[in-house]
Amino acid sequence: MNKILYRVWDKKCNVMRPVVRLEGDPGTGEMYGVLVGAKNEHLKEVVLMQYIGLNDKNGKEIYEGDVLALDNERFKVRWSQQLAAFMVEPLTSEARQRGELKYVNDLFAFTEKTTEFEVVGNIYENADLDRRMK
Repeated sequence: MNKILYRVWDKKCNVMRPVVRLEGDPGTGEMYGVLVGAKNEHLKEVVLMQYIGLNDKNGKEIYEGDVLALDNERFKVRWSQQLAAFMVEPLTSEARQRGELKYVNDLFAFTEKTTEFEVVGNIYENADLDRRMK
């Protein structure tokens, strides 16, 4: 079973923080806050990102919002609400030619190089990585 982990991008301080606990209404199941360190944050103040259950070639956990590199290609990890799955969006032209979106597991299986993917940053700390590359 995969562990369920979260991190948040703190919009006020522009820093990534680990999540200690999620807070919500047990009656409705609606999430309203997170405990980050010893501080409570409202969900409006942060961007919540989930660990996708896979690690890169260096053993680093992969989260939504991360940018993955394989050879000269880059992919952005994101959640698809419509498909209820983590997807990778190609950022380089070579990767885009193979398809606009792929399931994370499909991409890893398709390339047969799961141990060669590397997290090179994320779209919050490294906004330039989110731009589509030529």
